[in-house]
Amino acid sequence: MNLKRLIDVERTTLALSALLIAVALVFLSRKLAFGVTIGAGLVSLNTLSLRRIAQRAARLEPGKRAGAALLMFNLKMGVLIAAIWVILRVLHVEPIAFIIGLSSFPVAIVVVAIRSALTPSSPVSSAAGTEETHG
Repeated sequence: MNLKRLIDVERTTLALSALLIAVALVFLSRKLAFGVTIGAGLVSLNTLSLRRIAQRAARLEPGKRAGAALLMFNLKMGVLIAAIWVILRVLHVEPIAFIIGLSSFPVAIVVVAIRSALTPSSPVSSAAGTEETHG
């Protein structure tokens, strides 16, 4: 797992979420802006927790990594599903606005994937090109 890419996705998600919230507060009604804000906030917390789970799993022994990461990820998913249920059923947040707020995460994944595909990887230094000839 490439932690750098995960951190890039996290930062991009946070930036897109902030942008979505700002646009919603300026251009949408109070009820819709609230839905976008709740969705963007939840997805931001989700990406923060994904990074923390990946960092914790990376510190574990190789034999325990997969099981611990899977357990932590499933616990996070359970909490996320419960939070979405409460948000939609108890708080009566506008579902479409909520989904718009949640959309910053998949958009961030696409942005980071495109950015990493367009960025040239660092060249591997070879000793052949730097050899000095004596003679």
